[in-house]
Amino acid sequence: MKKKMIKRIVLVCMITSIITSAATTCTLMLIDKKNNAEDEIVYYIPEEVESEVVEDESKEVITEEEPETYLYYGLTEDELNLVYAVVMQEGGSDYHSAEAVMSTIINRVNNPEKWSWAGDTIIEQIKYPQQYCYSLDDYWVKYLDGNVPDTVKWAVMSVLEFGPVHKYDCFRGYYIEGCEQIGDNWYFVG
Repeated sequence: MKKKMIKRIVLVCMITSIITSAATTCTLMLIDKKNNAEDEIVYYIPEEVESEVVEDESKEVITEEEPETYLYYGLTEDELNLVYAVVMQEGGSDYHSAEAVMSTIINRVNNPEKWSWAGDTIIEQIKYPQQYCYSLDDYWVKYLDGNVPDTVKWAVMSVLEFGPVHKYDCFRGYYIEGCEQIGDNWYFVG
């Protein structure tokens, strides 16, 4: 809760800084009522202007950068946990298998001419009937809330950050002639 509030305040400060074309300092007072303590956090925004401003060295200046993680495709934390769960159910805990499953999802999102009928986003693709385990069963539910091995999380994040590792947009859990096997699945262009 506190992190979300801080991010919102920092965002407001950044917008103010952009509008006024001046450096902005945001001071946040975090009050912990339970322990009767206060923490002062000073954010100096934007970072690019920092060298132009003379700072008072008696105050600690902290610049918070937005983490570059799963936000590439607009995923919320809950949506990312759904992606982890579905990828785990479809590909298992093996890194390369999870990476291959996630790559098919991204390949579909990145090819709207062919796949927009099933949705324009990762979540729409995953939830579209008969496309991934989301609509076929509920075995994936046990993997929600990040209840997957780190190998799956790393594989998903790697594909989100660096892109797909193959060109395939479909896979099956059984042998199909002319397909490439990665883990327990057989991949092909649909």
